[in-house]
Amino acid sequence: MTDLFQGPQEQSPAPSPNGSRLDKSGWRPGEQDRSFATMCGLDPDFIWAEFKDYWTAKSGANATKRDWPATWRNWCRKAEGDKRNRTRFSNTPSSDNLLPDKDLTRRWVGGIAYNYVDALAIRQKKRAGIYVSPEEAEAMRLWNL
Repeated sequence: MTDLFQGPQEQSPAPSPNGSRLDKSGWRPGEQDRSFATMCGLDPDFIWAEFKDYWTAKSGANATKRDWPATWRNWCRKAEGDKRNRTRFSNTPSSDNLLPDKDLTRRWVGGIAYNYVDALAIRQKKRAGIYVSPEEAEAMRLWNL
């Protein structure tokens, strides 16, 4: 994956008391911000692309922020929670047929917990021809899928 953080690190302009749009602020995640994303179990390059696309495309008053680093940390926390909970409360038929202990048990790969439903979703992703990371492949292997 291309490193989306490369390029000159310019000093961001002084924040406006009313806030600014991401594309106008010049803010980019620094090393601490990247480390925070990694500690949340996220790929900093992927999450930056998602964050940047979202905030660049958003319009209106809600697209302006006074503190982009804090917005980044909140985005990472939400993405971490989404990743952790994305299947826990799923109403899909595939999760309804699982044994309760398999749904709650976790296998740890590279600091990320994968439950059985996560592994099933990874298997579906692989069958659809979508790229599966080495960690996801290991999670499938640990769940014998």
